[in-house]
Amino acid sequence: MSILIGSAATVISCGSLAYWLHTQTSDTGKLYWIEKEHDISTKIVSHTFNHLPSVPISNRHRHLITSPEYEASLGRISYNQISRNLKILPPNHPASITVKAVGQRLLSSVDAPALKRPWKFVAVSDKSQPNAFALPPGYVVIYSGMFKYVRTESELAAVMAHEIGHVVARHTGEKVTEASLANLTTLGLSALSSLVFGGDGGR
Repeated sequence: MSILIGSAATVISCGSLAYWLHTQTSDTGKLYWIEKEHDISTKIVSHTFNHLPSVPISNRHRHLITSPEYEASLGRISYNQISRNLKILPPNHPASITVKAVGQRLLSSVDAPALKRPWKFVAVSDKSQPNAFALPPGYVVIYSGMFKYVRTESELAAVMAHEIGHVVARHTGEKVTEASLANLTTLGLSALSSLVFGGDGGR
């Protein structure tokens, strides 16, 4: 195995295979893509990052390697696992009614395509947790402990708008992307370390 790190690309090769991690700076940020090379004349190019999508509403540019469908699948799995350990309040509970009503008013106050999806607003009985979280494709969970600090529906709306923003901005996809990049970087550094310090990778 061998590694070459340059200003525009990092190359990790093993035998006849080579993987090139390219970077290119543009006016909207950095582009990343991987190129798999079998030999000098034959190249198979797979684009890990071939564009920089923007966040709905804010138009902030970011890196994403996940699809909305994949993120939604992750969110459903996570919610199903987490909800098993939560005491979800019934729909007719005052906290549930308030959370749902505030959520619906927030959605109706902004005419944005990114908000046009099914949402599930849930209140959880746990006064020890002044917390809230959101998951794709549209779960927003408010712990009853939050009501110690939000005294009005307007204050609750601020918390819920923040959580809705996480979903709309696809922060789950960004976290998965960041973790994937970190793993790829770790792979390169590990291989480089093997070469430098005489590990198996340098044989």
